[in-house]
Amino acid sequence: MTSSSYKRTILITGATDGIGKQTALDLAAHPDNLVIIHGRTEDKCIATKDWIGKENGNISNIDFVAADFAVLKEVAMMAEEVERRFPELNVLLCNAGVLYPRRMETKDGMESTFQVNYLAHYLLCNLLLPVLSHNRSNVIVVGSVLHTWPSLDWADVQAEKEYEKYLQYSRSKLMCHLMAFALHRRMNIARQHVNVNIIELGKEKEPNNNGRLRTTSALSSSMSTLSICRQAGNLAQLIEGSCLEKMSGKYLDPNGKQMRYDIGNLEVRTLSRIEEEGVSASDTIKESARMPPKIAPPVCSSLVFTNFDQISDGESSPKLMRSASETCRPTTQIIPRAAMRSVSVEKNNNNN
Repeated sequence: MTSSSYKRTILITGATDGIGKQTALDLAAHPDNLVIIHGRTEDKCIATKDWIGKENGNISNIDFVAADFAVLKEVAMMAEEVERRFPELNVLLCNAGVLYPRRMETKDGMESTFQVNYLAHYLLCNLLLPVLSHNRSNVIVVGSVLHTWPSLDWADVQAEKEYEKYLQYSRSKLMCHLMAFALHRRMNIARQHVNVNIIELGKEKEPNNNGRLRTTSALSSSMSTLSICRQAGNLAQLIEGSCLEKMSGKYLDPNGKQMRYDIGNLEVRTLSRIEEEGVSASDTIKESARMPPKIAPPVCSSLVFTNFDQISDGESSPKLMRSASETCRPTTQIIPRAAMRSVSVEKNNNNN
């Protein structure tokens, strides 16, 4: 069957483990869904596809794409592959996430948790917008209550000054939440048929009195199979139901009920356009994938906005960008120029 034969064409990032894997299993059980598994390697994807086939007795509605989110050029190539092979894509589930005990940097020069959890999803969403906006689509970001924990230091989003694994994970989830709201608003202004929502699956515990996390249900290595199945089942029901087709820009619990969002804790006041260096680098990677820039990632700046209405709606305005460069010196680049040059050069070499 072609992708147009299915009611839903669903791409799940991080679908070879945990909740992503179980959600893929649940969704693939229904023949009107085409489930696209994403994993870091082709071997992991094939193993997951075979496992789902054995569980469901059918693999005809399962496919996969492989990309290491720690390598931005692979994310760009994955987006091109998805657009080419699955033009009917209408559900993107942003689920992939990592938690590293020690600070590590990717080949692109980014802190690994920041890149894999947030930046790769930001890039993927941008590059898939032409496909998603062509279809009536849902973008779903798997959220975390831990996003409320950190007070985000916009000058150190890559944890160069201090690294604590749970704190950095929390920062990355906060960035994903802000990205989702910014994307929702931009799609709403552009009147694009793309709904963007955040779904909170677990009830992770807050830090204890000495500032350390006791346990987190969504992160703990001892997370039970029953808990994974229950959360994945809720997520699959929401994807297949009708409620997400009627709302956007919401923060939902596992049952699809809207949750209160504490704007103060989110530091939305500090959400801003990135500095000129970051914008230039971000544009470079989009050009390498032959896609126009659509949204700007919320990263680091000392500019303060009181609400989303004060954020530029379209391309970065020259006035705003001058203000950004004059107000704060770029202390953290969203994507280093050198990394983007490597993406562009390799991309061109592959095309030759």
